[in-house]
Amino acid sequence: MRSSQLNSKEVAMKRIDVLVIGNGGREHALVAMCKKSPRVKKVFVAPGNPGMGKLATLVDIHSTDINALAAFAQKNQIGLTVVGPEAPLEAGIADLFRHKGLLICGPTAYQARLELSKAFAAKLLKKYDIPIPSSKVCTTPEAAIKAVRCAQYPLVVKPDGNTGGHGVKICKTVEQAIAHINAVMVDHIYASKGDSGNCIVLQEYLEGPEISITLLTDGKKYILLPDARDYKQRYDDDVGPMTGSMGSVSPSPVMTETLRSQIELDIVQPLLVAVREHCNGNAYCGVLYLALMITNQGPKVLEVNVRFGDSEAQAILPRIQSDLVPVLLQIANGRLEANALEIDPRHAACVNLVSRKYPAPDLMREQAITGIEDAETVAGVTVYHAGTKSNEQGQLIADGGRVLNVIGFGQTLQQATQQAYSGTAHIQFDDKSMRTDIGECS
Repeated sequence: MRSSQLNSKEVAMKRIDVLVIGNGGREHALVAMCKKSPRVKKVFVAPGNPGMGKLATLVDIHSTDINALAAFAQKNQIGLTVVGPEAPLEAGIADLFRHKGLLICGPTAYQARLELSKAFAAKLLKKYDIPIPSSKVCTTPEAAIKAVRCAQYPLVVKPDGNTGGHGVKICKTVEQAIAHINAVMVDHIYASKGDSGNCIVLQEYLEGPEISITLLTDGKKYILLPDARDYKQRYDDDVGPMTGSMGSVSPSPVMTETLRSQIELDIVQPLLVAVREHCNGNAYCGVLYLALMITNQGPKVLEVNVRFGDSEAQAILPRIQSDLVPVLLQIANGRLEANALEIDPRHAACVNLVSRKYPAPDLMREQAITGIEDAETVAGVTVYHAGTKSNEQGQLIADGGRVLNVIGFGQTLQQATQQAYSGTAHIQFDDKSMRTDIGECS
C-alpha cells in the first residue's frame, strides 16, 4: 500500500476530501472550518446533524463504528479525518486508520488515556512535576470512603473513566462524597458512558479563575490556539451541577502574556515530554486541551483532554483566520511546520441553549425549534447545532441536553455576549433554558 505520508509541497497544494467524526456543536464548528478551506473539495461528517447537513454530506455511521468509518474513508479516498469526540479515540480509531494508511488527526487509544483515565493523567502529571491539585486514587469503595472521612471540604470527586462530561462532583460534605462514591463504584451509574466504576480520584478543591488552553501538536512542536474560558456549572454565578458546558468565551478575561509564558514553561512543554516518554513511544499527533485553574500558587491542571473542547471550539475556531486544514495535515503526517496563526482580535462568546432539566437524563425531546434563521440575521451571530434532528415531517426538533450553540462577536467581551444573547432571543423551543451570565464570571 502506498504510504500516506505527504511532503510539505503536497500538503500545501493537494485538494482533498475531509471526514469529520461526531454530531455535536464542536463538530459543526469543525465542519465550518473545513468547509471554508480552499484546500478542501468536499466535507463529509459522520453521523452529523441537520445543521451540518447544510455544509457537508451526512454519513449514516455512528462515531464509534470505527471499522465502518475506515471502510468509508478508504472507499471515498478521504484525504484527512478529523475526530471531534473522545469515544472514537478510546475505541482506537486513530490506530486503525494509521494501520490502513489513512491520514487522521488524533491520538492513539493508549494516548487517549490522558483524558479517559483521570488516575493515569494524575499519576503522569505528578511524575513530571506538572502542577495539579493534591490527588488520591482509590480502587475500592471502602478505600475511597475511608479517605473522604478525613478529607478537607469542599472535595472534588472524579470517576476515573469517561462520563460524558457529567461525572465530576464538588462535594461540600462527607455525606455528599460518600453518596457519589457509591453511585460511581457500587451502582455504576456511568457504565453506559464508559466508566468502569473500578477507580475514583479524590482531588483538592481549588479556587480561582479558569482558563482553557488548546494546542495542536505533532508530539514535539506545537501551536497554541486562542485561549478560552468555559462555564461548566449549570446555573448563573457558577452554582449547580457540573455539565459538559453551558458556554464559553475567547479570549479568557484573565489571560496575560506573562501568564501564557508561565503556562507554556510549567505545563505545556513538560506535558509534551511526558507524553513522548510514556505513551508507547508513539508521537502524539493531534489536539491537547488543558483546563487550568489560576491559583495563588500559579496555574494548575484540572483536566487533560485529547480533543477540542466543547464548547470552547465553538468560540475558538471562528477566531482563527488562517487555514487550519494544512496544519492538521502536517500534524497527521507527524511533521508540524507551521508556527503561527492569524487570529481575529475580536472577542467571541458562545451561549448554549439547553433542555431545562440538563444535565439530568430525563430530558424533554422532539420539541420543535424555530427562529435560527432570524438569530443569524443579528450582526456577528452564528448558530451551531449541538443536539438536533429532523422528524418524519422534516421539522427541526431538539434531541439532547445541549441543543444549540449561539456565538456572538464583538470588539469587547461585553459586545460579544450582547450579540450572542440577542441571537438567543430569536430562538424558541418549549424547554429552552440557558445561563444568563456567560462572560460575567472570570
